Amino acid sequence: MDKYVCVIGGINIDIKGIANSQIQTGESNEGHIHLNSGGVARNIAENLALLDIPVYLLGCTGTDYFGDFIIEETSKAGVNRDLIIRSDEAVSSKYLSVTGNDGNMIYGLNDMKDSLKHITIEYVDDNLQLLKESCFIIADTNLSSTILNKVVSIGNQFSIPVFIVPIS
Repeated sequence: MDKYVCVIGGINIDIKGIANSQIQTGESNEGHIHLNSGGVARNIAENLALLDIPVYLLGCTGTDYFGDFIIEETSKAGVNRDLIIRSDEAVSSKYLSVTGNDGNMIYGLNDMKDSLKHITIEYVDDNLQLLKESCFIIADTNLSSTILNKVVSIGNQFSIPVFIVPIS
Protein backbone atom coordinates (compact mmCIF):
# COMPACT_ATOMS: atom_id res chain seq x y z
CA MET A 1 0.00 0.00 0.00
CA ASP A 2 1.29 3.47 -0.83
CA LYS A 3 2.05 5.90 1.99
CA TYR A 4 -0.83 7.95 3.30
CA VAL A 5 -1.83 10.22 6.16
CA CYS A 6 -4.45 9.43 8.79
CA VAL A 7 -6.49 12.27 10.24
CA ILE A 8 -8.77 11.67 13.22
CA GLY A 9 -11.14 14.05 14.98
CA GLY A 10 -13.95 16.49 14.36
CA ILE A 11 -16.26 16.17 11.38
CA ASN A 12 -19.17 18.57 11.28
CA ILE A 13 -21.37 20.90 9.33
CA ASP A 14 -20.34 24.56 9.57
CA ILE A 15 -23.12 27.14 9.70
CA LYS A 16 -21.65 30.61 9.38
CA GLY A 17 -23.58 33.85 9.59
CA ILE A 18 -21.96 37.09 8.44
CA ALA A 19 -23.71 40.35 9.29
CA ASN A 20 -24.16 43.00 6.60
CA SER A 21 -23.83 45.84 9.12
CA GLN A 22 -22.93 46.34 12.78
CA ILE A 23 -24.54 43.63 14.94
CA GLN A 24 -27.45 44.78 17.06
CA THR A 25 -27.60 42.42 20.05
CA GLY A 26 -31.05 41.12 20.88
CA GLU A 27 -32.23 41.86 17.34
CA SER A 28 -32.53 40.02 14.07
CA ASN A 29 -29.63 41.16 11.89
CA GLU A 30 -29.47 41.12 8.12
CA GLY A 31 -26.64 39.10 6.63
CA HIS A 32 -25.60 36.00 4.73
CA ILE A 33 -25.65 32.41 6.00
CA HIS A 34 -23.29 29.79 4.58
CA LEU A 35 -23.46 26.02 5.02
CA ASN A 36 -20.27 24.00 4.47
CA SER A 37 -18.67 20.74 5.46
CA GLY A 38 -16.28 21.39 8.32
CA GLY A 39 -14.54 20.17 11.41
CA VAL A 40 -10.85 20.61 12.11
CA ALA A 41 -9.88 17.04 11.18
CA ARG A 42 -12.16 16.97 8.13
CA ASN A 43 -10.84 20.31 6.87
CA ILE A 44 -7.23 19.17 7.23
CA ALA A 45 -8.02 15.90 5.43
CA GLU A 46 -9.70 17.78 2.59
CA ASN A 47 -6.76 20.16 2.19
CA LEU A 48 -4.28 17.26 2.10
CA ALA A 49 -6.42 15.46 -0.51
CA LEU A 50 -6.58 18.62 -2.63
CA LEU A 51 -2.75 18.57 -2.58
CA ASP A 52 -2.93 15.00 -3.96
CA ILE A 53 -1.78 13.48 -0.67
CA PRO A 54 -3.57 10.18 0.03
CA VAL A 55 -5.53 10.63 3.25
CA TYR A 56 -7.89 8.61 5.42
CA LEU A 57 -10.35 10.43 7.67
CA LEU A 58 -11.48 8.83 10.91
CA GLY A 59 -14.36 10.23 12.93
CA CYS A 60 -18.13 10.02 13.17
CA THR A 61 -21.22 11.49 11.53
CA GLY A 62 -24.85 10.67 11.89
CA THR A 63 -26.90 9.12 9.10
CA ASP A 64 -28.93 12.32 8.90
CA TYR A 65 -29.06 14.94 6.14
CA PHE A 66 -25.97 16.79 7.40
CA GLY A 67 -24.01 13.54 7.67
CA ASP A 68 -24.88 12.64 4.08
CA PHE A 69 -23.92 16.14 2.92
CA ILE A 70 -20.56 16.02 4.74
CA ILE A 71 -19.70 12.56 3.41
CA GLU A 72 -20.56 13.55 -0.17
CA GLU A 73 -18.54 16.79 -0.05
CA THR A 74 -15.59 15.08 1.63
CA SER A 75 -15.61 12.32 -0.96
CA LYS A 76 -15.61 14.87 -3.81
CA ALA A 77 -12.39 16.33 -2.40
CA GLY A 78 -10.71 12.92 -2.68
CA VAL A 79 -10.59 11.99 1.01
CA ASN A 80 -10.94 8.30 1.81
CA ARG A 81 -13.94 8.29 4.14
CA ASP A 82 -14.52 4.52 4.24
CA LEU A 83 -13.64 4.30 7.95
CA ILE A 84 -15.83 7.15 9.15
CA ILE A 85 -18.43 5.86 11.57
CA ARG A 86 -21.94 6.45 10.24
CA SER A 87 -24.23 5.99 13.21
CA ASP A 88 -28.01 6.03 13.43
CA GLU A 89 -27.46 6.79 17.13
CA ALA A 90 -25.44 9.97 16.49
CA VAL A 91 -26.61 13.37 15.39
CA SER A 92 -24.07 14.88 13.01
CA SER A 93 -21.91 17.51 14.67
CA LYS A 94 -22.64 21.14 13.98
CA TYR A 95 -20.61 24.34 14.39
CA LEU A 96 -22.31 27.73 14.33
CA SER A 97 -20.45 31.03 14.08
CA VAL A 98 -21.64 34.60 13.80
CA THR A 99 -19.27 37.15 12.34
CA GLY A 100 -19.67 40.90 12.29
CA ASN A 101 -19.42 42.94 9.13
CA ASP A 102 -15.84 43.80 10.19
CA GLY A 103 -14.82 40.15 9.69
CA ASN A 104 -14.33 39.40 13.39
CA MET A 105 -16.13 36.41 14.87
CA ILE A 106 -18.54 37.45 17.60
CA TYR A 107 -19.26 33.97 18.86
CA GLY A 108 -19.09 30.34 17.95
CA LEU A 109 -20.97 27.32 19.26
CA ASN A 110 -20.13 23.69 18.75
CA ASP A 111 -22.47 20.75 19.14
CA MET A 112 -20.14 17.78 18.76
CA LYS A 113 -20.55 15.75 21.93
CA ASP A 114 -22.96 13.23 20.42
CA SER A 115 -20.74 12.15 17.53
CA LEU A 116 -17.43 12.38 19.43
CA LYS A 117 -18.59 9.81 21.99
CA HIS A 118 -18.44 7.22 19.19
CA ILE A 119 -14.69 7.74 18.74
CA THR A 120 -13.60 5.18 21.31
CA ILE A 121 -10.47 3.21 22.17
CA GLU A 122 -12.09 0.25 20.40
CA TYR A 123 -12.55 2.33 17.23
CA VAL A 124 -8.90 3.36 17.32
CA ASP A 125 -7.85 -0.26 17.96
CA ASP A 126 -10.04 -1.45 15.07
CA ASN A 127 -8.05 0.90 12.82
CA LEU A 128 -4.63 0.12 14.30
CA GLN A 129 -3.26 -1.49 11.12
CA LEU A 130 -4.13 1.59 9.07
CA LEU A 131 -2.69 3.95 11.70
CA LYS A 132 0.57 2.09 12.15
CA GLU A 133 1.22 2.02 8.39
CA SER A 134 0.59 5.73 7.87
CA CYS A 135 3.47 8.14 7.27
CA PHE A 136 2.03 10.43 9.95
CA ILE A 137 -1.11 10.93 12.01
CA ILE A 138 -2.98 14.15 12.66
CA ALA A 139 -5.46 14.41 15.54
CA ASP A 140 -7.44 17.41 16.70
CA THR A 141 -8.23 18.32 20.28
CA ASN A 142 -11.95 17.80 19.82
CA LEU A 143 -10.99 14.26 20.87
CA SER A 144 -10.91 13.20 24.50
CA SER A 145 -7.57 13.10 26.29
CA THR A 146 -7.92 9.30 26.44
CA ILE A 147 -8.13 9.05 22.65
CA LEU A 148 -5.35 11.59 22.13
CA ASN A 149 -3.09 9.64 24.50
CA LYS A 150 -3.90 6.42 22.62
CA VAL A 151 -3.05 8.00 19.26
CA VAL A 152 0.24 9.41 20.61
CA SER A 153 1.05 6.01 22.12
CA ILE A 154 0.53 4.37 18.72
CA GLY A 155 2.78 6.95 17.13
CA ASN A 156 5.48 6.34 19.71
CA GLN A 157 5.19 2.56 19.47
CA PHE A 158 5.51 2.50 15.68
CA SER A 159 7.78 5.58 15.23
CA ILE A 160 5.10 7.54 13.41
CA PRO A 161 5.04 11.33 13.80
CA VAL A 162 1.80 12.54 15.41
CA PHE A 163 0.62 16.11 15.00
CA ILE A 164 -1.93 17.38 17.51
CA VAL A 165 -3.96 20.34 16.24
CA PRO A 166 -5.46 22.61 18.90
CA ILE A 167 -8.95 24.00 18.53
CA SER A 168 -10.41 27.22 19.88
